Amino acid sequence: MDERPYTPAQQKMMKVSKKKLTEKDLDYLRTVLLPRSPYLPKTEEECFALAEEMLGKERYEKMCELLFAIEERFCTKELVWTGGDKIAELYCRVKRRGRTFCAFAITVNKYYLAVYFNAAERDLFEKEKTSFPVKEIRWPYNICGIRANGVKRVLFDVMDEEIRPHIFPVLDLKVRAEPRQKSSAPKK
Repeated sequence: MDERPYTPAQQKMMKVSKKKLTEKDLDYLRTVLLPRSPYLPKTEEECFALAEEMLGKERYEKMCELLFAIEERFCTKELVWTGGDKIAELYCRVKRRGRTFCAFAITVNKYYLAVYFNAAERDLFEKEKTSFPVKEIRWPYNICGIRANGVKRVLFDVMDEEIRPHIFPVLDLKVRAEPRQKSSAPKK
């Protein structure tokens, strides 16, 4: 990862007076000033700030709204920010019980919800897939292959308001597929 997020040309662009710029110009400037090489900020606050720069205020607020709803519903309080890959420049991974539960894949002006299915979760999804809508959930699930590690990563376009109501049942399925915690109480 690069320590300096800005190129010399970007550093010059940062000095441009923003007072006379139109809304369209400001949006263009926002995208021009994004880091050009793989870059991961050092703190969570910097990661959220970079996500807002990448998405713009309105899309960022919608992403955070969904993120916080997931955290609240599924009792997930651990977020891990990671650098990108071929699909996204930045990931906000939501952890549950030490494993990645889902992740927000963030790129310029766009974000997806990546849901990772292990073998048990895939089996349960296959049994219940007729309860999910075709366009919003089953089609993205069906086009994704299983990775070498045995996990299927499905990207859902949660910027589409039609998909949002169907995401929580998918995440509920993941919770139902989790192995039950063994009781620590002694058996009689």
